[in-house]
Amino acid sequence: MKITFNGTGAFEGFPALFCECEHCSRARNMDEKNYRMRSSCLIDDALLIDFSCDTYARCLYGKLDLTKVKNIIITHSHSDHLYPPDLYNIMPPFARHNRETPLQIYGNESVGDEVGNSSSMGPA
Repeated sequence: MKITFNGTGAFEGFPALFCECEHCSRARNMDEKNYRMRSSCLIDDALLIDFSCDTYARCLYGKLDLTKVKNIIITHSHSDHLYPPDLYNIMPPFARHNRETPLQIYGNESVGDEVGNSSSMGPA
């Protein structure tokens, strides 16, 4: 089993956007490995746990490949675990792909409300 942590930070991330505390200020002057993006984890390149607003950045800088992801589990609907606007990028005209099966998204009722009461997203 391969587990990749894409983010281990809290809602505000670390260093926090507007924070001038000693810890955030010091982190900004250190290597980016000290930065903590919002919570997300990838298991065996196929199961993503949580989809935050930092997912796009992880794809660019962390080499996260969402084309291999088949399932996403959203732990809860807070914005640091679920960012619906980026989920819609899987649909035309934003993406071209050869998915044989739709991307499956799992979560509670509030997650369903946030993603439009859809249990899956994929080719139209």
